Amino acid sequence: MAVSFLSASALGFILLAVVARWLETDQNASFLVLWAVIFGIGAMMSAIDVECSRLSSRADVSGEKVPAQVAFVGCVGGAGGLVACLVLAALPGLGAELTSSPGTFVLTLSAVALFAPLCLTRGVLIGTRRVRAYAVVVVGEALLRITLALVLWLTSMPPSVPAAVAAVAVGGLAWLPFCGTVLRAVSWRGRGPAPSWGEAGRNVGSLGAANGLSTLLMAGYPALVTTVVGSAQGLQTLFAAVVLTRLPLVALSPVQAVAVPLATRAIHSGNRSTLRRWWRRCAEILVPVLAIAAALGWWLGPLAVRVFQGQAYDPHPAMVAGLLAGTCVLAAALLQLAVVVAADRHLWVTITWIGATGAAVACLASGIGSAEARGVAAFVVGATTAYAISSVAFLRALRRRTGSTVVGVARPSGQ
Repeated sequence: MAVSFLSASALGFILLAVVARWLETDQNASFLVLWAVIFGIGAMMSAIDVECSRLSSRADVSGEKVPAQVAFVGCVGGAGGLVACLVLAALPGLGAELTSSPGTFVLTLSAVALFAPLCLTRGVLIGTRRVRAYAVVVVGEALLRITLALVLWLTSMPPSVPAAVAAVAVGGLAWLPFCGTVLRAVSWRGRGPAPSWGEAGRNVGSLGAANGLSTLLMAGYPALVTTVVGSAQGLQTLFAAVVLTRLPLVALSPVQAVAVPLATRAIHSGNRSTLRRWWRRCAEILVPVLAIAAALGWWLGPLAVRVFQGQAYDPHPAMVAGLLAGTCVLAAALLQLAVVVAADRHLWVTITWIGATGAAVACLASGIGSAEARGVAAFVVGATTAYAISSVAFLRALRRRTGSTVVGVARPSGQ
């Protein structure tokens, strides 16, 4: 599965490079905002994946078919995604990008809506141990997008933001070849508990809210900047640099996948000293890592952005240095939060992202310096805030009671 995730991520970066060469620079700025909206909401809707995989796994272990509750989960998640898109369309700045043309708005809504069956399919496939089919869907989603984008570019079609959004939307059709498999896996007339809209809403809503907050400093950052600043025009170079400097987070994905189970075993075995040593070592190496990242961003960053997005994108070295260093800080925060999740302290995850997003918004809204400078500074401030809060959460998680094992000093569960 790690190979499929990394392959899909690589194809996603290639797609952005192709679109940047096809669209005009201002058009690409608008497209990157729409990309951020679509995948920001998509990150929220990945709660459908999680809940459907949970329901499917539980049924698989019991030797039963998948409960029909997964359909309710898909409907609730899809409706939530569409509502989120409509709310964003009402915001100043961001709304202007979403509603710049009827075609753009309809295609954006379509791209969001297609995440519902896509996430449902992925959740059922992985929950019923159809790993190969799951990998095909993950890679197929990215392949469909890059194929249409290449056709548009190589056939010299006139640059068009709606057409670029259509290339994103078409990836949501990757679930269609496995529609029959999912339908056969679900027990539509099972004897289990009746499907509940309320349960589906609670589970998907809580997971989706946490995912949505976290994505504001990652895939959804261009949308956050546009909302606060009021326009995406003139920010194409910043957004191009933001997209490229996300590479460390992509490389971190396989590490995050194993961090939670490893931390869970350490916590429940009472081996808190191992995690404390890990935290101290990470804190010690973070400063030299940041120095190296900033130096690489300064010396090679502008060239990398030009190679990635085209010669029209020429960022100042300080921009790439700041963004790359901020991304490394954010990566450290994500690893700490993996341990917090393993300790079952989910509220702290939400607190972390609320604090980080609030700090970034305050910096963007300060009005000090140019929009580009505020965009870089806000990202660094938000990432640093996430690291600070997640450090507190990490240390508190090791002092508190987890399950039946006391880790550190036991405290009442309400603290």
